This record gives sequence, structure tokens and C-alpha cells, in this order.
Amino acid sequence: MASLFKKALGVLGLYAPPPLNRNIAYWRGVQFEELRTVWIGVRTLIDNEYPQLISIGKNVTISFDVDIIAHVEPPGSMQERFFRKYSAPVTIKSNVFIGARSVILPGVTIHEWSVVAAGSVVVKDVVSFAIVAGNPARKIGDIRNR
Repeated sequence: MASLFKKALGVLGLYAPPPLNRNIAYWRGVQFEELRTVWIGVRTLIDNEYPQLISIGKNVTISFDVDIIAHVEPPGSMQERFFRKYSAPVTIKSNVFIGARSVILPGVTIHEWSVVAAGSVVVKDVVSFAIVAGNPARKIGDIRNR
């Protein structure tokens, strides 16, 4: 029953206005270093199956319509023949900006002082001070050079 309640909160969190949505994420099990310094935009999907695998540092801004995914679960027929369901932690360190409509995939760590440009698909770790963009996201700059 608790799992069903957390999933329902996840759907509610999609449409809840900031800052209520970050509190809903916290109630669902997302790990926050300092909740009050995080901004999460509307329609941000935080993995509904494993929210406890996601950790977010302080001074983080997540724009609207971002997907943070901690697991992949293909249909049963694909699991039997090609690849299995898997999950991996997603870590967003402190002082990070994630642009609108970006996707963060399982197993990714976004390190301190990084910027993920709008519409990016992050499939591997982002180093500190990097600006990444694209699909898949690649380093296009360094914020220290701005």
C-alpha cells in the first residue's frame, strides 16, 4: 500500500507547483542534501519506481519538463531475449543547473558546478564545471571560461 501511495504522490508531483513538488519528491524518498535550496520545475518526472535511488545536492535548479530516470524496464518479451530490467542511482551534486526537457538516465552522476543545456539526454557522468548539450550530451564548454 505504501508503494502505491508513493507512486500516486509521484503523479501528483508532476503537476504540483514549485516548491511543493520538491517536498513531494522528498516524501517519496528522493535524497536531498538541503531541500530548501533546490528548485524543481513543473512536469519534472522523478523516477516513479525507485525515487530513493536519486540524490540531489544543494543549490540545484531543475527546469521544467525534465525526466530523471533511475531504472529501465523493457517489456517482458524483450527482457527474456535481449536485456533485463535494471536500476542504478542518479546523483546530482551541488550547484547544478539542468535545462528544460532534459533527460537524465540511470547510473549518471552530474558533478558540481555543471550545466545541462535544454533538451539534452545525459547518458554518462558530467564532470565538474562542464556545460553539456545534445543527444547524447557532450561537453561543449566550461563555465569557468564564461
